[in-house]
Amino acid sequence: MDIIKIVGIALTAVVIIIIIKQYKPEFAVYISLIASVLIMFIFMDKLAGIVTFISDFSEKISRK
Repeated sequence: MDIIKIVGIALTAVVIIIIIKQYKPEFAVYISLIASVLIMFIFMDKLAGIVTFISDFSEKISRK
């Protein structure tokens, strides 16, 4: 389901960038940055789970 969110954000950003670029090219950069930040926030949840798993796993290994 997260992949659909990411693709939706990316496609929406691309369409908006194409439309805005004709009138105000400087705003296209801002839109791409905002879309990138939104996508990174979606990945942060998944990344936090992976980091927690690796940390727990390394603690279990170091105890033995």
